[in-house]
Amino acid sequence: MKSILRSILHVVFPEVCAGCKAILNGNERLLCSYCRYEMPKTNFLTQPNNEAYKKFYGIVPVNKVAALLYFEKDGITQHILHQLKYKNQPELGALLANMFADALQASNFFPTNCCLIPVPLHPKRLKQRGYNQIHAFAKTLAKNHNLEINKDILVRNLYNKTQTKKNLTERNLGEKPIFGLSDWVTQAQHFVLIDDVLTTGSTLIQCAKVLQQIPDAEVSILTLAYAH
Repeated sequence: MKSILRSILHVVFPEVCAGCKAILNGNERLLCSYCRYEMPKTNFLTQPNNEAYKKFYGIVPVNKVAALLYFEKDGITQHILHQLKYKNQPELGALLANMFADALQASNFFPTNCCLIPVPLHPKRLKQRGYNQIHAFAKTLAKNHNLEINKDILVRNLYNKTQTKKNLTERNLGEKPIFGLSDWVTQAQHFVLIDDVLTTGSTLIQCAKVLQQIPDAEVSILTLAYAH
């Protein structure tokens, strides 16, 4: 009965690909076969000294940095992240975590007993949007790789407008600390920051510096996408 109803709904309200808007066939979900094949993978997981890692070199000590996809204007990745972030499709994050599960496992990206830290939204932004777009990605990573996830230790103190059009200097000058540590006490661990897009790296740099206030803490970074 459910399969019949699903077929009827698919005819009346066809599902479209988050990457290219093509109508999905009965065996496809969220992304069409073409977009899955053509996604611009970075292969940073096999390149320790990659472009993303160099964003942080000499600014904040990080162990590993990787982004899974290249972000290009009007490209597949941008369309996917737009649906993920603004169209209430967090399941796209879970899909990408599953798609890259084998590559992450083969690269040994996650240290033993590390803790995943999704970059938090300000409570006001979270209330407006209704969800943190990166949580489903982080939650699926934790499940796939048997990792701990902590959404409480890092807090966003300030509600700030988008910074995507500012350069790194403009973002840092004259700003109060955006992030801080909660009262949640933890021992030193290897923390892996999780975010959607790495552009200048300003947000992740601030997050890393805050986590490194914990004595002997180490930080790595994993994002869905990397913007040139």
